[in-house]
Amino acid sequence: MATFVVARWEGVLDAEAARAALPGPAPVMQPQVPVPGPAPAAEVLEIRT
Repeated sequence: MATFVVARWEGVLDAEAARAALPGPAPVMQPQVPVPGPAPAAEVLEIRT
């Protein structure tokens, strides 16, 4: 559950779902780099579990 939350925060699962939903060849997806600084809520949830 926690890993799923972090992956969605980083846009990984959303990008994979977008590729699966689109017909034809997969578009080129730019990697999303986490923003440095305080941990976002998704990361905090993963650390606490």
